[in-house]
Amino acid sequence: MISPRSLITASAAFTLFAFPVWAQLTRTAEVKDIPLRDGVHMFMGAGGNLAVSVGDDGVVIVDTQFAEMVDRITNAVKGISDKPITYALNTHWHFDHTGGNEGFGKAGVRIVAQENTFKRMASKQVIAALNMNFDPSPRAALPDITFVDRATLHYNGLTIRMVYLPDAHTDTDAMYIFEEANVIHTGDTYTRVTYPFVDTSSGGTLRGMIAARKAVLAASNAETKIIPGHGSLSNIEELGASVAMLEEMEKRTTAAIRAGKSLEDFLAENPTADFDATYAPRADQGKVFATRAYEDLIRFEKK
Repeated sequence: MISPRSLITASAAFTLFAFPVWAQLTRTAEVKDIPLRDGVHMFMGAGGNLAVSVGDDGVVIVDTQFAEMVDRITNAVKGISDKPITYALNTHWHFDHTGGNEGFGKAGVRIVAQENTFKRMASKQVIAALNMNFDPSPRAALPDITFVDRATLHYNGLTIRMVYLPDAHTDTDAMYIFEEANVIHTGDTYTRVTYPFVDTSSGGTLRGMIAARKAVLAASNAETKIIPGHGSLSNIEELGASVAMLEEMEKRTTAAIRAGKSLEDFLAENPTADFDATYAPRADQGKVFATRAYEDLIRFEKK
């Protein structure tokens, strides 16, 4: 259960709103089906994007959005397959990606995730940047199959690789590679043309985020269809540009810290100015990202 003391707007991957607006979003959002290839689809709705694999074996979904979206996701699946949903793979623990777990779990869907997702969902959690507290999830919402570094599911004629991406958006992140279809779901380690949200209270780090995006790049080619955690379908060019941006921001921020500059001095330099046109849909997002980058990196520079 979410018990927010207050809800602020996060940058990039975790764009949230005041509760009445968010509640309205989940009440009215429709599921948009984007067919990709080899029976793999991308669903957009409320919360994180879904990957969906349909075939003779059944249906696999990646992420479950919010609890209110379970019936709409189920109905959208029925529009492309007469098979039941058998597996739900979580990209990380955040509630806009796992909120439907309980509903699907009660329906008999097997939930799969990196083992830290189970640990975090099974205990009280805080997303400090959003000032949000979470009670432990009910058993039906918890993953019943977990992996440490890698796992593979052979389903619907596809090889579905599960790869842990440590200490990136959180310490629970995984990407899912649908090999034969050449489709990758990145979770919130990558969000299209926005600054990332690094949830340091959940073990995320900027350097881990860079490493995670490089891992996705290494698994991609010019034909790869990349499903980001949020935003429209992406590709290797956009992902590569985002890696270059993050590496440059890591370099600028580290240099400022090592030069003894305060956060205020760093922000006064407007360090994201040349990236904001691409990665800041709202005017404040460059400053928010630069602040969080500084606060993240200074922890390591002081050691």
